[in-house]
Amino acid sequence: MLFSRIIGQNKAKRFLKQVMSREKMPHAYLFTGIAGVGKTMMAMALSMALNCRVSSGLEGCGRCPACRQMLSGNSPDFFCLAPDGQNVRIEQIRELNRQLAFAPVARFRVIVIRKAEAMTGEAANAFLKTLEEPPSGNILILNTTEPIDLLPTIVSRCQRLSFQPIPFEEVCGWLMEAKGLPESEARIIGHICQGSPGMAVEMLETDFKEKRREWISHLLVLHDMTRADAVALAFDLATRAKNRQGTSGDKENSLLTLMEIWKTCYRDFLVISAGGPMRMLVNVDFREPLKNVAGRYMVHNIVECILMVDRAAWEIKRMRNSSLVMENLVLRLKDVLQGVGTEGEKRVGL
Repeated sequence: MLFSRIIGQNKAKRFLKQVMSREKMPHAYLFTGIAGVGKTMMAMALSMALNCRVSSGLEGCGRCPACRQMLSGNSPDFFCLAPDGQNVRIEQIRELNRQLAFAPVARFRVIVIRKAEAMTGEAANAFLKTLEEPPSGNILILNTTEPIDLLPTIVSRCQRLSFQPIPFEEVCGWLMEAKGLPESEARIIGHICQGSPGMAVEMLETDFKEKRREWISHLLVLHDMTRADAVALAFDLATRAKNRQGTSGDKENSLLTLMEIWKTCYRDFLVISAGGPMRMLVNVDFREPLKNVAGRYMVHNIVECILMVDRAAWEIKRMRNSSLVMENLVLRLKDVLQGVGTEGEKRVGL
């Protein structure tokens, strides 16, 4: 929860430290960036630095009562509001406003609204009134991937701060140093987590290794499946992802992770087809099976498959029917390898 412990995001750190050195703090921020790159951690570091009773610098000391409360998760001056189900509801905003009516215990109260784009219309309008007349001593931080789904009037009243994906080599180094992973495993997770240390940690804490081997194995035999078996596979993958809702890997994240893994396989096919060195492979532990399948593809087929997986991921993010998306995807991937192409796309309705 110290700025120095957060991976990367040096631009955001410098900005917040400059703001803290001034006499007046802005009351609202918009933190934008993919999940798991440190937005909430940065808010916690900001809260600890602002309310530290000992340090005269721009970091919390970690030892005073206010800092210890933050580290234990019991600070009365730090609050996270997350969606109730799919949305942030007006009842949650009303409860937040009731809490804001009381003065903070220390200098500042920091409130983080996670997935701020999930606010309902009523909740967003109620929150806008809070932004227009902010109670003294409160700092409101809205976390979102992109602000496009937020009301423009909310965006205009916040100081925007962008958080970037962490560079691949930096994520790998952190996984090896902080998590004790061997380089080969760190590189695999580093590629799949898309610059999100939070996603990397989630992979380490779940059954990611087993799922990855299963998902790659499915892709490697897809070309030998009947169309009926391919449809059954798609339905099974979507159903099991749906059943994971309520756990650390929800439906959307599970399917998106699967698609990222499949994309690394197609990337490996490209490396093999181009005669690249085997050290460039992401899935080095599947080197021989990948080499056996890669010979069946033309380079333009591989590129086409990568674009198909990207399109399917976009549809999942837009909350499309996951079973239909997966069925269309596996059939199209199978048809590309078998040379069906455009006619195959017509048959599956794309």
